[in-house]
Amino acid sequence: MLRVSDIVTIEEIEKWGAGDCITVKAGTGIGKSWLIKNSLYNIAKQENKRILMLIHRCNCTEQFIDEITRDNKTDIIDIKTYQKLEYKELHRYKNDLSEYQYIVCDEFHYFMSDAAFSKTTDMSLDLILGQQFVTKIFMSATGDDMKRYINEFKNIETIDYELPIEFNFINSLSFFYNDDTFENFMEEIIKRKEKAIFFIQSAKKAYELYQKYKDNCLFNCSKNNSDYYKYVDKEKIKNMLTNEKFEDLILITTTCMDAGVNLIDLELNT
Repeated sequence: MLRVSDIVTIEEIEKWGAGDCITVKAGTGIGKSWLIKNSLYNIAKQENKRILMLIHRCNCTEQFIDEITRDNKTDIIDIKTYQKLEYKELHRYKNDLSEYQYIVCDEFHYFMSDAAFSKTTDMSLDLILGQQFVTKIFMSATGDDMKRYINEFKNIETIDYELPIEFNFINSLSFFYNDDTFENFMEEIIKRKEKAIFFIQSAKKAYELYQKYKDNCLFNCSKNNSDYYKYVDKEKIKNMLTNEKFEDLILITTTCMDAGVNLIDLELNT
């Protein structure tokens, strides 16, 4: 299987100039983050440059910070969330990005997907695109609409790299149309003692399901959800992000973990 570093080689990175906009389209788990933490890191270190990596979910941010801290790469790479930039823009604080020569936008479909419920995603996008002398790298498996927006509405040319996205890691796909099915499926998984993850968009529904089966489950939701985040076992979530696996039988989570978080667990089945 091709990896991102096979097409975005050291030689390609060395061609990038200040002000260039790069897009990388590639699926999950084939090296987008590896490219930044290794190839780009090594070049930036040689050239005495710094990298800002922007991430759209707090869980992903925590896991990535742990990784670069463990690998002693905080000398070159800083990690922030898009939301932090937007908060400062909204409240008219200074967002000084002048120390960075590379800005990496991970899961950059965020600017459009989260705009459905956030009115500030354009603030971070405009701030990033406004950095005229910074090399900007936009990475996502689903960033086609955002790339089109940058090209056609912002009139910005991009240097594009794309790997074919394969789905052969999916054995089967099922759709459920009522809440009772979740409970039936949950009981079957518990009976078989199989590890699984339930992604549920509604924090309320996710928590209610967790309450019924809490002896076998771990619950997670966004820190911004004040009604339900208080029920999150923060220590267990921290351990999950650090160890890249969870100890409970079933993880019930909202879309706060919909992209970017690594879980490596051979016992995970569904």
